[in-house]
Amino acid sequence: MAVAKKSGGRTHGKVVTTEIIDDHPAERPSERPPLASFVGAHSGGHSSHTAWMIDSGATIQMQVTRTGFTSYTPTAFEVTFANGDAVHSPGHGSGTLSTALGGVVTLGHALFVPNITVNLLSVRAMAKRGKVVFEGDTVTIYQDGQVVGTGQVDENEQYMFEGHTTNSTAMAARAPPTVQPPSSAAVAYGQARPKGDLWHRRLGHLGLRNVAKLSQIVTGMPLAKADLKAEVGAPCVPCFQARFARQPRTGAPTTPVKLEMLHVDLAGPLDPSEGGAVHFFAALDDCAEMGFATPIKTKSAGGTALRDWISHLELQTGKKVKIVRCDGAGELISSAVMRAFFAEKGIKAETTAPYNPQMNGKAERLNRTIVERLRAFMLEYQFPKSLWAELLMALFFLRNRSPTADGTTTPYKRFYGRKPDVSHLRVLGSPACALRPDHSYSELDAKTLLGTVVGYAAGGHALRVRSSVTGKILVRRDVVVDETVPARPVSPTAIPVCLFLPDDWTDSQSTTPSGDGGC
Repeated sequence: MAVAKKSGGRTHGKVVTTEIIDDHPAERPSERPPLASFVGAHSGGHSSHTAWMIDSGATIQMQVTRTGFTSYTPTAFEVTFANGDAVHSPGHGSGTLSTALGGVVTLGHALFVPNITVNLLSVRAMAKRGKVVFEGDTVTIYQDGQVVGTGQVDENEQYMFEGHTTNSTAMAARAPPTVQPPSSAAVAYGQARPKGDLWHRRLGHLGLRNVAKLSQIVTGMPLAKADLKAEVGAPCVPCFQARFARQPRTGAPTTPVKLEMLHVDLAGPLDPSEGGAVHFFAALDDCAEMGFATPIKTKSAGGTALRDWISHLELQTGKKVKIVRCDGAGELISSAVMRAFFAEKGIKAETTAPYNPQMNGKAERLNRTIVERLRAFMLEYQFPKSLWAELLMALFFLRNRSPTADGTTTPYKRFYGRKPDVSHLRVLGSPACALRPDHSYSELDAKTLLGTVVGYAAGGHALRVRSSVTGKILVRRDVVVDETVPARPVSPTAIPVCLFLPDDWTDSQSTTPSGDGGC
């Protein structure tokens, strides 16, 4: 039987070192003597076998139950704590934990200590396999660069983490079983490897399956299949926070001719945008799945937006809109102006039954998808809410260059007949240096000005950049963007005040979103 030898230590309270002394060094749980804090091992108020205390005073994991070890060595020894109590450990092994995020935490070596009241997760041991980040009342566990679990401070002001071991107990003579991660919605929002994750963010948090499909149907997007392999149990946190919901209903068949049917809807109210909009009008072509949008200040402006889009699309395509389907919003179809417009155009207005939004499910799903991705951007980059209209137009632009429901092409290709080029896409929210116009700076001045990418202009050939000095939206073609992860937009309040601004950054320029409407 191994005998524990006591020595000094530090953290949380009084800590001792335990060292295994036996004739079989290979069976030792660690090359260094294991440490455990007195506070952690004798904590009251936690009896659940799934509760793990985050202990910076321990150098090895300690587990209350034997369940879940993938390998086990029955080498017994005692751990003696600072108050003189001796805690018996009948053996040690290795194991893994499943988390509420769908992640898997690899523990490495762990001691089986049945007489402690709570499992101990060693910060030092976890640091060898990843990292543990404490921020406020939250603790986040990373392994292989991915988030695998999170925890919170409990009523005793101790960081706690919930982790479930496997259901079987490993025996010394058995080979370690394969641990299968739990099926979870978090896996659906798994984070890809760095290159794939970059394009996931460039495309406005587009799902990885659609990123993979898109790389095959556009140009300027060099990606391998391995780049888009999701790391199981490591979710893209903004996507998971923004999109977690019930499974969608099955959709209705599409029409065979573009512009034969438009699905339209109004969304809002939202926070006032920089241009004063609190709603947005959205339209979806049933055949091509092409989406269009206009931020509006009042719902009554929805009819005007619909008329403008119908006139624009008919002129651009040479096709005629035949059916407009909506949920019966009076602003879109019931006013005298709209009835006269439909009569003149020969358009049939179809309304859904009361309290049955599923009948206009395509428009509802379009708005939900866009708002989810908009929310993901707001959560990731902490944009001011007044920028929602700018980001909305950028997301419609990106959505139209994303795969259709069947994954064979893009709405842009169906609508315009050619593949979209996405080589110019950049991660929204990234810091950007825009080239200043000639004659707006002296010989010794910097030739660039700092801003944040918030959208696309000129069909994607230019970027919309929010000035870090004035907060105005500028359209620039010569821009260098820093897409380093994680990116944060530069706030006007975070830089020194400049008393002498160049003319280019003080002239009156429109702060309303681009009129592309996602085209």
